[in-house]
Amino acid sequence: MSSLPMVLFLCLLHPSHGAVQILKEGLYYVDPSAATSYDDLLEAQTLARRHGPGAEVRIGPGRIELMNPLTFGPADEGVTYKGAGASLTSLSGGTQVNASWSVSQHLRIPNHDGNVFATNLYSNPRLNASLIGNTCPNFGDNSPRLHLYYKGTPQWLARWPNRPASPASGNWSTLRDGGKINGMKYFCYDYDNETSHIDMNSADRYSLATPEEEKEICFHGFWRYSWRSEWAPLSYCNATNHCCFSTTIVGAAAGQAAKGTFYGFGWAGDLDTAGEYVLNVTSGDLHLWPLEQQAEGVLPARSPPVPLNPPGVLPGPEDLIASVLNEAILINFTSNVLLADFTVEHVRGTAINVQNSTNCTIAGVTVARAGVDGVHVFGGSGVSITRSNFTNLGAKGVSLLGGDRETLTPSNHSVDNSRFWRHSMWTYCYTPSVQLSGVGAVVRKSLAYDLPHQFVSYGGNNHLIELNIVHDTIRMSYDSGAIYSDRHPTYRGTHIKNNLFYRLGNFSIPGMPTIGATSKIQQAVYVDDFLSQVVVEGNIFAGMMNGFFSHNGRNHTLVNNLFVNTSCPVAYSGQSSWGTLNETFKAEIFSFPYTTPPWSTQYPDLAHIFSNGNKSNMLPALPRFISTIRNGVMNVVNTGSEYTPNMDSFWYIEHGIQFLNTSNCSGCTSDSWGAPESTCQGCFTTYNNSVDNIGFTSQDPYATLDFSLSPSSPLWKLGWKRIPQEQMGPDA
Repeated sequence: MSSLPMVLFLCLLHPSHGAVQILKEGLYYVDPSAATSYDDLLEAQTLARRHGPGAEVRIGPGRIELMNPLTFGPADEGVTYKGAGASLTSLSGGTQVNASWSVSQHLRIPNHDGNVFATNLYSNPRLNASLIGNTCPNFGDNSPRLHLYYKGTPQWLARWPNRPASPASGNWSTLRDGGKINGMKYFCYDYDNETSHIDMNSADRYSLATPEEEKEICFHGFWRYSWRSEWAPLSYCNATNHCCFSTTIVGAAAGQAAKGTFYGFGWAGDLDTAGEYVLNVTSGDLHLWPLEQQAEGVLPARSPPVPLNPPGVLPGPEDLIASVLNEAILINFTSNVLLADFTVEHVRGTAINVQNSTNCTIAGVTVARAGVDGVHVFGGSGVSITRSNFTNLGAKGVSLLGGDRETLTPSNHSVDNSRFWRHSMWTYCYTPSVQLSGVGAVVRKSLAYDLPHQFVSYGGNNHLIELNIVHDTIRMSYDSGAIYSDRHPTYRGTHIKNNLFYRLGNFSIPGMPTIGATSKIQQAVYVDDFLSQVVVEGNIFAGMMNGFFSHNGRNHTLVNNLFVNTSCPVAYSGQSSWGTLNETFKAEIFSFPYTTPPWSTQYPDLAHIFSNGNKSNMLPALPRFISTIRNGVMNVVNTGSEYTPNMDSFWYIEHGIQFLNTSNCSGCTSDSWGAPESTCQGCFTTYNNSVDNIGFTSQDPYATLDFSLSPSSPLWKLGWKRIPQEQMGPDA
């Protein structure tokens, strides 16, 4: 054998099936650098299916351009697909534009000193007007659409005002109520040459947009509420640049004033900074000022990214990727599929969909540059997402839905050891890092930061959220929580345990609309609108407005938590009537066997929610049976917002606990809230809480983020349980 040429020797050791290398029986290798790499991947899948459970497909370094979503079904049970590492192997739902470039000569783009370049997207046969459709979302629409990436960095429709370095900082415009035209509510603003950087008389502004360009002009803003943003298309502009658009946002149709903040997108005259583009969808003509940022593995900087393309240096033919596929991977009705160690990117919609599947695992995968969400898990059980990264997504990171609420059977879906940052880039609100629905999902040992809104939003029952680190979230919204849930008195049993929350919120969002005294509240854990029976245990809340806030909830337990540098550690609110939601809530409760096990044993208070057994009369929507035990509070401070601990007469602080408007709780009067532990025994249990006398190891625990207690801390005598801060967050 030594006389055989080396190439022949290797071929004998590793026979091939087409371009797929067979390393051994059941082990197949695909080389992304091969011209036929996509077809090779499909061939390897065929071979793995023939082998059955235990087969493995290895994908080498490089990028595979997927022509269609990679689909796994029953025939793929027990198969592994493994890359060379998320920084090396990419499965891409996009296509390289591969076009020639020239310096833009667009007459309506301001003086750009050779920074803006022109090409035609439709020189790539995979791109066309019918595929792209509108580049702007419409009326809250979160459906897939085109996105462009220059050397891995998302590029944006030309925006006015310009995009700031941090999503929470300024550069918003403001609008005013435009009244109604033909029954439609309009919001208007004045668009002038100073803010648009156009060296022309402002009266000519609207004439600079052609009818084709008008189709791509849209707006994104907080029109009415500080917790909900929405997209809207341009409706019209007049000769003096008084521009108007309509929106379906809550409250708008009722004729309420809209004084929110917004961005405008898509005007050629606003292409004035790196990372922006305009596109004529009809012709495919693209004008881009390219922006390149740091590599994926580098944590994003707070300062503005620096353009790396020198003026006048044309982009390369392979520098720009356009998203094509609505999804990259679909796992459907199968089990025990393992996807590991590669990146999934450049999709218009959600990158990975897992439906009705069992015990499947996504491990060491980076999901980035997706137009909508990272991963959707729908149905099935035991789907695990671990050691993965989620960034540069249009909306959510992960959605987990599963379990049976009627029987309270858990889904056992989980996210752990994962990182989430800078997603929610197109849809700011209610697009959390992880959304939980159903029963019994787990989010643990993960890290989330630099987000406009939420880390976890959940509905359903018996979820576990533990050992996570969350900081610099809720950066672009009020009346919000890093962990949030609402609306159903049957949503119970969730345990929020041993998490670190610090530096949350942003109390000076320019021009954000606020309604009422509580409209600017921000908190780490927010259980809203009658959601009940949550256990909050062993958490660290540091540097925020509120630590925990419950609106009308019942049966909560707060035990063994630390609150440092907060405006209000704990707050409850209540009201005497369920209002218009009364019938909705009753129908929700009646749809479950709430008076029989397992519901009656796990949630005994729910079985007695109707007074005297009369199902037409629900008990008042007030905080009841709430335990606040063995918590430590240090430095109740004014965090610098308009909200302060005593901003209104209905706020009251006692022992670090704050109560809001709960005068009708059984046996309690409005004068008795100063001593709830002695007067309102039927409502609250509160004891062994320590204020300011904590005894931290560090002299400044907030500055050092070391919240360990010294051996001499008085909390130990109260039965304090050590909080395992060293276990929080992803493993190294």
